[in-house]
Amino acid sequence: MQSRYPVITVPLLVVIYSGFWMIIIRLLNSFFAQIGVYLFIPAIFLMIPQSLRNKHAVISIIFISLLVSYHNSLAVELCLCFMLLFYYIFRHNISHENRQNNLRKTLLAVGVNISIFLIIFLVAQTELISMQSWNISKLIVDVVASTLLILVIAQPYRLLLDQILSRVLKSDSKTKDTN
Repeated sequence: MQSRYPVITVPLLVVIYSGFWMIIIRLLNSFFAQIGVYLFIPAIFLMIPQSLRNKHAVISIIFISLLVSYHNSLAVELCLCFMLLFYYIFRHNISHENRQNNLRKTLLAVGVNISIFLIIFLVAQTELISMQSWNISKLIVDVVASTLLILVIAQPYRLLLDQILSRVLKSDSKTKDTN
């Protein structure tokens, strides 16, 4: 008999972990607001470890999209659609784990983040949804700052999440073996 423990716990841990990082980014945004820089890195939350099955990853991304929308005052549909779209397009590159692939995954996260920035910039310029629009110089500064942050935290983000999930999944497999 298969346990329901990982089906609920694993996505919940990913969402809590991502929420923790969103709080850190929000604190950094409060600090950098003094100089007019805004950090926006939804792509980091698409870095789903290989230990997650597709259904766990989709559940996690849906809840993370809600958190990202809330923390960045974005339309929920916009964030949810783009995060799921980018996940499905790049899921094989995002989830396969090996050392040589880490740089590639980080560069992919940078590319996805820049794409999301540009999409939101274009949506704000066309006024399809009500949001404050960026001017081009502010957009460039925010993209550069967010890209630098991704380059710094992408590896620790993935490693810590992998460690947490591998321990949870190991403990679940041990409980299955003892039953």
